[in-house]
Amino acid sequence: LQSDPSGRDLMNTRRPFATDAEPVIEGDRESLTRAMTTGLPAVGALQPGPSAAGAYFAVRVPVYEDVRLVYVLSAMISAGNIRDILIEQKLTGERFGVVVDPHGRILAHSEAHAQFVGKTSPFPVSPRAGPNQIWTGGTDSRGRAVYYTQAPSNVSGWTAVAVVPALVVDQPFWRSVRAVTTGGLGFLLLGILAATFLGHRITGPIRLLAGSAYELCSGRLTRRPRSPVSEVDAMSEALLHAGPQRADADRNLRDREERLSAMVDQATAGIVQSDLKGRLTFVNDRFCELVQRPRDEVLLRRVEDIVHSDDLRAFRGILRDLGSTGRSPTFATR
Repeated sequence: LQSDPSGRDLMNTRRPFATDAEPVIEGDRESLTRAMTTGLPAVGALQPGPSAAGAYFAVRVPVYEDVRLVYVLSAMISAGNIRDILIEQKLTGERFGVVVDPHGRILAHSEAHAQFVGKTSPFPVSPRAGPNQIWTGGTDSRGRAVYYTQAPSNVSGWTAVAVVPALVVDQPFWRSVRAVTTGGLGFLLLGILAATFLGHRITGPIRLLAGSAYELCSGRLTRRPRSPVSEVDAMSEALLHAGPQRADADRNLRDREERLSAMVDQATAGIVQSDLKGRLTFVNDRFCELVQRPRDEVLLRRVEDIVHSDDLRAFRGILRDLGSTGRSPTFATR
């Protein structure tokens, strides 16, 4: 998705270019607001899909031109991609990994993803594990006694949890030592590494696209940056095709504005623009000549100052009708 600073969709790769935009998903507005207010990429919480396999999360990247926010790029990524990352860690059948979103919902589960995704995690998430709380006893989603450790990610706000069944740990002494030293410490490192690299694998391709997003959208680039993430690659392709169309539309708009400006500046009649409260917002040179006042002084006045007092009531009625109906009336005054 490509959104403007108000959150309205400008482009969606699921639909043809220039179709009517649908509203931003209300449940995911927090990550959009966070990206716009901090100026940094933001990873959203888990969002439900039509099925467990359709659950997803949003990655938002703000795009700036100089210091002005121009667009927000959003990629909707399936939670199954995070499950695949957990599976790639080659966890054994006795041990498993879980990723929990900031709201305490299971985002990915290496052992039974479809069964548990979207459900409340049985492992309470803490911002930081203390030195005496590296491993904590508890129960998993199936009610089994387990020991678990967790590592939060500052990039995504998620928590990676490594879980070991209590049966593996509560064996004779030497087996416990071997399990804790080889498996426990290994899974602690795995949890920390997973939490560290998880955000980079998600936001890295988005950052690459954000670096060239403005040139793509303005039609200045003829080749797009490639990305190993299919959603980001599709967004880049869509922006490349939409860029020339948007550039042509911008040029046509500038041409029309220049023609209108020339017509107003060279008009033989005085032209005044005001808001619905009667404040003057623009006057052309001819009007300044008619009232024999400089432009800066004229713009400090209101419409009531240039309309005869006998015509003020009728003029205010016209302003009310204009605001409610949008019709352009003709009005004569002294």
